[in-house]
Formats: sequence, C-alpha cells, structure tokens
Amino acid sequence: MSYIIGIDLGTTSSRVSVFKDGVPVIIENIEGEGTTPSHVAITDSGQRLVGKPARRYAIKDPANAVFAIKRLIGRSFDDPIVQKLIEFMPYQIVRADNGDAWVSLHGKAYSPEEISAYTLQKLKISAEAFLGEAVTEAVITVPADFNESQKQSVRDAATIAGLEVKRIIAEPTAAALQCHSLGLDDRRVAVYDLGGGTFDISIIECTSLDMEFPSIYDELQFEVLATMGDTFLGGEDFDMQLVDYLAVTFQREHGINLLADPIATHRLKEAAESAKIILSSERSTEVDLPFIATDKSGVKHLNCLITRTIFEDLIRGFIDRSIVICHQAIQAAGLSRKDLRQVILVGGSTRIPLAQEVLEYFFGIKPDGKARREDSVALGAAIQAGVLGGEVKDVLLQDVTPFSLGIEYPSGSVATLIAKNTWIPTYASQKFTTHEDDQGTFSIHILQGDQEKAADNLSLGYFELTGITPAPKGVAEIEVSFDIDANGAIDVSAKERGTDNKYNKKSLSIKPKGRLSDAQLKELTAAVQNYTTPNASYRDHDFSGAKPRTASDKVAAKNAASSQRIFISYAHEDSAWAQKIQKSLLMVSIKQGHEIWLDRMINTGEFWEEKIYAEIEKASIAILLLSHDFLGSPFILKNELPRIFAEKERRYLQVFPIMIRSCPYGLHEELAKFQFFNQPEKPLASLQAAEVDEELTRLAYELSNNRR
Repeated sequence: MSYIIGIDLGTTSSRVSVFKDGVPVIIENIEGEGTTPSHVAITDSGQRLVGKPARRYAIKDPANAVFAIKRLIGRSFDDPIVQKLIEFMPYQIVRADNGDAWVSLHGKAYSPEEISAYTLQKLKISAEAFLGEAVTEAVITVPADFNESQKQSVRDAATIAGLEVKRIIAEPTAAALQCHSLGLDDRRVAVYDLGGGTFDISIIECTSLDMEFPSIYDELQFEVLATMGDTFLGGEDFDMQLVDYLAVTFQREHGINLLADPIATHRLKEAAESAKIILSSERSTEVDLPFIATDKSGVKHLNCLITRTIFEDLIRGFIDRSIVICHQAIQAAGLSRKDLRQVILVGGSTRIPLAQEVLEYFFGIKPDGKARREDSVALGAAIQAGVLGGEVKDVLLQDVTPFSLGIEYPSGSVATLIAKNTWIPTYASQKFTTHEDDQGTFSIHILQGDQEKAADNLSLGYFELTGITPAPKGVAEIEVSFDIDANGAIDVSAKERGTDNKYNKKSLSIKPKGRLSDAQLKELTAAVQNYTTPNASYRDHDFSGAKPRTASDKVAAKNAASSQRIFISYAHEDSAWAQKIQKSLLMVSIKQGHEIWLDRMINTGEFWEEKIYAEIEKASIAILLLSHDFLGSPFILKNELPRIFAEKERRYLQVFPIMIRSCPYGLHEELAKFQFFNQPEKPLASLQAAEVDEELTRLAYELSNNRR
C-alpha cells in the first residue's frame, strides 16, 4: 500500500511518523533516533550535513551551520523578527533578490525553503527505509499562526524534497488528535504547546460520536474553538536569555565579550541548553567551559553556578506572555477558564517547572503531562494522514481560520468577511456599493490578517469586477463572497446584484504563490533530489525510482565495509581507556568485519614508528583520545596527528576525537575547529560508569552504521 507520512517540522527538532498496523508510530532516522535536529550545515568541501551531524559540525564552524530556519521561512528581510534574529544568529542572514530573508553559507545564498527541504528529505528517506517503499505524500504541521505565505513556503520546501503535501494542519490541532489516548472524550481542553521556537494554544472540544466504536481512533470529533500563538516564543529564546547572562557575567570578570566569537557563542548556547534541561529536575547546575577565551594574560575558563531561581527570573517574561495569549484564546472561544476540564502539555519546554506552576495558577487545574510531549504533534499528523489514507474512519477534525479574511476599502481600511477562529469549511458574503458616480469597475483586494490598516495585512490576491451598470454612487450593489473548504483553500467571487449579465460576475481561486519563482523551485527540486553524500547509500534501494543495487554491487559494498580499519590514537597514560573502548567495539568488529588496531601490540623503536604510519595509511577511521597526556606527547603532536590530518585531506579518513580528560585542545590549530564525538565540557573521565557505557554504546552504534 502507499503510505502518507506525518511530519512535525520543528524549529529546533523534527520528527516523522506513519499510521501503520492501526497505530501512529514515530520513525527513527539513520542514527537510530526518533528526533532529528533541524540543523543543516555545509562543510568547506561542499558536503551537506543534516540533523545531528550538522549540529555537531557547528561546534567548529557555527557560521556555516543553520538552525531555527523555521523562524525565517516566508518572511521578508525587513521583517522586524528577521532583524532581531540577525543580532544573535551565528550564521549570516542576507537579503535575497526578491526581498526575502535567506542565509549565506560559504558565500552562497540559500533560501529557507531549500534549507528546510534538506531536513524534510532526510525524514522522507528515513520513512522509506522503515516502510520499504517510496513515500511521496505527507501531512505537515505548522504553528497555529502561520499565514498563507509561510504555509506555501513549507509546501515549496516539501516539493523540493520530493513530497506532495496532502494537508497542512496546526501543531496544537495535531496534538489534540491524541485526546483519544488520554481519555479526553466529551470535554473541552486547552492544548498548551511550548516548543523549541514557537508557542501555540488551542481550545478544542473533543466529542465521542458513538460510545460503542470498535477502534479508539474511530467515531471522534475534534472541534477547534480557537487557536493563537507566537512564532517567537520557545526554548530557543530561553537558551538565549541564559547565553546573555553567562556572557555578561564573564565579561564583568574578564573584560572579554564572548558573543563576538562565533565558536565561543556556540559553546555558550550548547551549555545553556544543557543547563536549562538540568534545571527542570535540579535546583542548580554548574556551567563549566574550559578554554573559552584567551587574552594577553593567558587562557580563560568560564565557571558559573546557575540556580533555578536565576533561570526562572530570566524567562518569566516569556512565560507570562504565553499566559496572555492563553487568555485571548479563551475569550476568542467564547469561554471562561472554568469551562476547560483539562490542560494538555505539548512540547519539550513544558517540562520547565515555572511553566507548569504558572499554568496551574492561571487555569486553576493541574496541567496534564501524560502525553508524549515531544512526539504528540508528529503522532497527530500520522493520525490525520491515516484519515486521508482511509485507515482511520469517522474522525472528524474541524479546524478554524487562524487569521481574519476580508477586502480593502477605498479608504485603506479592511472589511472583514470571515473572522479569525471561524470553523472551516465556511462561507460568507457581504454587500458593497460604488463610491463614485457611473463607476464601471469595482476592485477587490483580498487580505489576510487582523490589522485595521490594509497595508499591515498579507495580500492574497487582487481582481476587478467590470461592466457595472452606470448609476449614481451608492446605488449599484456588489456582493463579495468568500468560500473556504476543509483544506483551507479560498475562493472569492464578486457579482453585481440584480443582473445576470456574465460580465458582472467574477471569481478568483486563491492559490498562494510561493516566495520562490517557478524556475527556482524547479531548479532546487532537481538539485536536492539528485544530491548524494558519502553516507547516502545506507539503504539498498533508492525508492525514488532508481534501480536497486545488483548482487555484484552488494558484494563490493560488503567487501568495502569489511576492509575498514579503526586506528586508535592515545597517550599510553590513557591505555586503560583505549582498551575499554576497544572492548566496547568488539561486537562491531565481529559483525562488520572491522579491524581495530592499538600500538600496544608491537615494540618501541624505528619499526614501531613505521608500523604506526602504515596503520594510519590503511585506516578508514581514526579515533583520538584527548587528554593532557595526549597533547603533552611530542610524538603524537609532531608525528602522529600531522599524519592523521594529512590522510584526512588526501582521502576519505573519518576522524572521531573523544575527550577523555579536560585539556587545552583549543590551542591546537586543527583540534580547535574539529567536531568532537562527545561534548568537550563532559569528558568521559568525569562521567558516571553508566554514562560512560551509554557514550561508548553510542560510539559503537555510529561505527556500526558507518559507510565509506
């Protein structure tokens, strides 16, 4: 059968899902994880990295690693939100020829649609590998207050990635489809969705149509009573508050502005995110960033204690802002707080204790965190995909318009025909008249938005009704009608009342035009879908239509994999760690045919050096165990490392630096800009035994999935 997948295209992370065997399922990516960071990087050699590899690459080259692209999509460069982003994003945001906000990586401009397409393509490939067949259709979720321009940009990104969008639904609406599993039938609920970059609140009525239904997904009705949001309120903003706090604290002590250094800024952001997560369960945490900066007096380290109180003071304004939006949504639904029986928490940022405390105080009920907060939106998208694919019967999702729709008055104000939060499908009409004597043409400028001035709203289209019967101003009557279907498609028509003259009727179907031209869209679609990376062959079949590998191809691939050799570079003071890592990789070497080499197997002397050089030349993977002793070894610094980096430049040698003990790696020209396997701030020697095992298991997994 042909599956429709569900995609939660998030600001900080994304997920792909499918409705299979009667249940919605989160699909793991190539790294074996259900979450894919919404990060994209372009390396010096032009290689594209997506997801976790891109996030790790940002450690050494933050200027060429993009995150939070969702905040740029569908926006012009002059948008106040874009101008705010320019202030603190480590990558460059530039003005495109059409006035949109694009990003520049290695001097080349990329549209937000193209960057988003890379993430969507990775999710698509993951789904194809899981399902064993081509995937061409998807349901994609967006923030509740995305306008038509932003939604169309998401559709264009999907097209570039090789996906047809069957339906775009609001993120909190998707999450509400999980009501059935929470026992929320026959009640009004608030879905509070606080994610990595956006906040949404939806007031939803869940109704069971038939209590004797055979499936928990059947015979349910979800009516969205109101939905509101803020596309600039989420975990990313909390992180940046903490980044600013750490930077200011460090500058007061050392007189150095860390935010002027992109690499230091990235390290601050990574540390801030970790601290934020820890403070959800602990009262305090210590941020320790060694070798964060240098000046004439020497190397500087950052060490700062962050308490939960400090963190809550930094983010309280954002949480309060979300509560104001909640109040507005309840009013728009025509309800009061006491009418709501449940508050469902969605999104990772709802784990912050302050958010839960303020919500409980505002709503008067304890928020419900039983749902899979990070997965709810993707799972809801899978259920909606199941509805469209016919696997889920009799689930009725009645959504609302996120913005008002109307036309422009000659005065420049707006005549609203369909108000915000009106259920769709819907129909509305309104009578207008001429404002000049013998006026023969009536202009219809279609607008989306809630601002009083027409110029402050989004223009969806324009047409003219001609051939109006000559008459004094105010006599002729023109009826303008709006018709919106369940997919949100808009048809606008106008006719002169009291006449059947065909020239006195005109209509326009609103087909939102993307911000990319047709030529750009076609060119990008071909480029993205034809692009391959060194890791692109992780599956045996290209489900996009290419022929499967032949038997001889598979034998060759197997032989190539079996010939891989892993070289472990380490100081002999760290031999116990080297042997521990070798032991943890034993199953990988057995299953994959890898050969692991340690120099403890030979004697010292000239032959020893020649053997090391020979093994480096034969290796396809080099693991570096960093410590003070490693950097203090003259042979390693003058001979071994230069050979490894020379081989890396000469051919495809993968290098995995692992921090064993804290050391001034930043003083080494190559290592300072390198992508580490683990976080340098959390060396293996500082971890608990269980944490070390988890890290080594992750290393074994990455190597077992490694391909040349």
